Amino acid sequence: MRKFRFPSILIAALFVLTTTACVSQERQEQRRAGAAAFADQPPRVGELAPDFILATTTGDTIALSSLYQDKPVVLEFGSISCPVFRGKIAPMERLYNELRTAANFLAVYTIEAHPADVVSPYSNHVWVHDKNIAEGILVNQPTIYEERWALALQAEVLLGITRPLVVDNMDNAVWEQYGKRPNSAFVIGTDGRVITKQFWSNPQQLLRQLRGEAPAGDHPRDSQAANMTVTQDIEYGIVDGYSLKLDAYLPEGDGPFPAVINIHGGGWRGGDKGGFRRKAASYAQSGVASFSINYRLSGVATYPAAVDDCLRAVRWIRSHAAEFNIDIDRMGVEGGSAGGHLSLMMALMEPGPDELDSAGQPISNWFRCVYAKNGPADFTQAEMGSEPALKTFMGGGYADMPEVYREASPITYVSADDPPVLMIHGTEDRTVPYSQSVSLKQALEQAGVYAELITIEGAGHGLKGGDREQVRAALDRAQQFMLEHLLAN
Repeated sequence: MRKFRFPSILIAALFVLTTTACVSQERQEQRRAGAAAFADQPPRVGELAPDFILATTTGDTIALSSLYQDKPVVLEFGSISCPVFRGKIAPMERLYNELRTAANFLAVYTIEAHPADVVSPYSNHVWVHDKNIAEGILVNQPTIYEERWALALQAEVLLGITRPLVVDNMDNAVWEQYGKRPNSAFVIGTDGRVITKQFWSNPQQLLRQLRGEAPAGDHPRDSQAANMTVTQDIEYGIVDGYSLKLDAYLPEGDGPFPAVINIHGGGWRGGDKGGFRRKAASYAQSGVASFSINYRLSGVATYPAAVDDCLRAVRWIRSHAAEFNIDIDRMGVEGGSAGGHLSLMMALMEPGPDELDSAGQPISNWFRCVYAKNGPADFTQAEMGSEPALKTFMGGGYADMPEVYREASPITYVSADDPPVLMIHGTEDRTVPYSQSVSLKQALEQAGVYAELITIEGAGHGLKGGDREQVRAALDRAQQFMLEHLLAN
């Protein structure tokens, strides 16, 4: 089998001629779509990781389930023909050397991403990567196990891999079970469930997670800084053995302080409370307690699980108001995309008759205000029916369960006693159409509820592609809106 050879000038020239800016842009779009699809494939975050037994390059065998008994497992997939995998070796090795006592590390050598002789498993043509041509790494796709074993040994020596390296079988069963990605990474918890799922391995994010740290500029777990106290991973409930957690960012001072609950997005199938660290810290520094919550994703449980979890978090936070030094009569909620939907549900759904304010009187709603960025509001509209993430979240299509789709739509719960609502939405959003926020604003105004919609012309989902100054001003206005309502007596 041909292992490595330097390319001819002709091959290099042909590659350069066929690579254009248009192709580059198309591939970026394909990667974004691929990342979304990858997140929706099993094993999803919160699901049990498929077990396997594979051989190491030293001839031993390793069972995944034997590794996560005492500490998390960092699992990475790759092969020598994947330039991204090669580029991540050095930082992953540094991560391994620093945190091997905190986690088990395992690299799985699998099918070649860019073979020189046959069609790539990730495209419909022979796709020899330009970096492989430049570096003279042209590898044939192994046809027998001994050839894959030999390539794994070469990768170990050539790339300096010291982490345990196991070799996938020739049926590529492990590769198939974990999403068919050449450079994906997973963190598997001691309960065997997937904690993190990365389309391409991100050593820095893995480092922060395993250290229990926030990203640069934020605050570490159970820390005190900048006039606030931060406590992460507080368990607010357990459902069917699944632990539900939140992070608390609490101002220092006498209080009681108003509070805001942040609900992350991610198509109901991904995302994490950690994405609100900077925003939560900003609220705390403004004298508003902030809680960022996780909930069961659609890969773990479909609707109404996420809604139930958010309600559980609301009730739990209110019941611990004295401990957190917060004022339950001055609370707000916010989120974007799927988090926007859940925030709107929390703000517009009617509390039960047993829910009381600080004076012991029944409440008409949970929150003083709500902010939703590109949040879905009406699942019954045809424009939302084609969104795959929604069907996964709901556990079926609209045609089969129209009443359930109506029940899961925030617009269903609009009433005259709802709190003020602020929305931000881009006109070119293809994931959650702009008309979703327009319809909700009209319904709220017809009910006599204050509703403000900030339109970002030309912006897509998450306000991508919108004018930077306009987006910045809109986000500033959103926080100002929340603070105006929360800090008022």
